[in-house]
Amino acid sequence: MTGKLEIQWSPIENKFITWGAGICLYEVYSTLPEAVPNSHVFKISESHYAELKMTNSNFNYTRSIDVYPKCEADLLLAIGLTNGRVSLATFHPSPEHDVRGYVGKELVPRHARCCNDVLFNPVEGNLLAVGLDKYRADGSVLIWDINRLSSTLGSDCLPMRQSSIVSSGSLSVSVSGAAATATAAVEVAKPTHEFGTSETAYSLTWFRGSPKVMAAGMNGKQIKVYDLRDPNKMINSTFTKGVYGVCTNPNNDRYLASFYDTQICLWDIRNFEKPIYLIPPEKGVVQIAWCPTKQSALASLQRDSSVLDIFDIQHTSSSEEAEPTVLERVITPGSPHNITSFSWHPTDYNRLLTIALSGKRKIKKNIFSCFLIFSRK
Repeated sequence: MTGKLEIQWSPIENKFITWGAGICLYEVYSTLPEAVPNSHVFKISESHYAELKMTNSNFNYTRSIDVYPKCEADLLLAIGLTNGRVSLATFHPSPEHDVRGYVGKELVPRHARCCNDVLFNPVEGNLLAVGLDKYRADGSVLIWDINRLSSTLGSDCLPMRQSSIVSSGSLSVSVSGAAATATAAVEVAKPTHEFGTSETAYSLTWFRGSPKVMAAGMNGKQIKVYDLRDPNKMINSTFTKGVYGVCTNPNNDRYLASFYDTQICLWDIRNFEKPIYLIPPEKGVVQIAWCPTKQSALASLQRDSSVLDIFDIQHTSSSEEAEPTVLERVITPGSPHNITSFSWHPTDYNRLLTIALSGKRKIKKNIFSCFLIFSRK
């Protein structure tokens, strides 16, 4: 995990997490926090500071993390591990999530294999999708309903070791995701749905407009669309190498984006045989993400790059075969270090967060008005 450094805004608008060697929680302020050690506060823009609030160091083999979308005060994390297990954890004892019996649970596949992606349903937050490596005749896309997990120990459950909260100045370190005063259950439960038999799932996405529908990048050669209401039927698919970073446009989920090393693919789900547009970056792509607040804006991060590319995708025709107009601009967060990850703010039109190899975090504000738009040549 030492070479991996990811960042993600949470549904709580002034909190974000980073993860790599450990999982860190930060809170953002518009003024410098008082009575906080300097080593815990970072200036991330001209007008914002981030305070390191807590660190969870219990998960050493993390592959993917997602944040429960219905958080009100405390974050609930789904942490996908290299053995395929997914742990539900918080940074500290949380009445909000403890009362539901979520914290400390583990979702365990029948056979251990690498977890490639975890993703909560943004509309029906109790549904959690997990993408796994291939194992014989097992499914690689598993859907769990976390509301169905028992809050008490059963005959097939094992106790999870107790956790403790260690204070270091104003910084609290949560050694585990469960409360220090309770023993949590490791739930050996069956998923509610299972897809992709004898396949590998690399990336997952939910359709906001149809929350029972999801898509997965499979086997290095296909994107498949599944409907949870008809678990025996794959409702759509296409052949492509672009099985990584599959994501629906949150403002219009008939459009998808995906990538592989040297190409970003834009898809119209109504005409899924081929991409409606291909974007050839100069270097290999490592991450893409749609902006949740601006119509049809897609950000892209290339390998060994200190800048981000923003593509403004304009659909000038409602025809499913019409090629969109794509305008590109380059965003420079201001750090000379190579960016390893970025995240759009969930509600603020003007914020995008990046993290670099140095660990330096930056919020780039007003990115849709401070930079010139230029057309891709």
